[in-house]
Amino acid sequence: MKDRPRAALYARVSTKDKGQDSENQLAQLRQFCAANHWPIAAEFVDHVSGKRSDREQFQAMFASASRREFDYLVTWALDRLSREGVSRTFEHIKELRGFVRDVFPLAPFCAPCARSACGTSKTKQQ
Repeated sequence: MKDRPRAALYARVSTKDKGQDSENQLAQLRQFCAANHWPIAAEFVDHVSGKRSDREQFQAMFASASRREFDYLVTWALDRLSREGVSRTFEHIKELRGFVRDVFPLAPFCAPCARSACGTSKTKQQ
């Protein structure tokens, strides 16, 4: 029997003063993984702006991916992964795909992407 793919979750909230709570994202991510029968190997949560990639848990997630500790990265939306702009966000995804099978945003279009209609919801074919 083939091993089930393992998932890692990445959640990010910018501030605590606007009622943002990473648990809101994590609950949906956990539910998505349970529905797909993917065991969760790790959860990475940052509580800082996504405008820079030197976030502690973001870097830990990349390190874990490079060690192939999970197969899929699941995040609530692309803007949770990065707020560095569309191009840089896609660079992060491309780098991650060198280590993992795919990246799954539950809400595939962040506001800037939806406005520019960049079409980021397609995942690569296996």
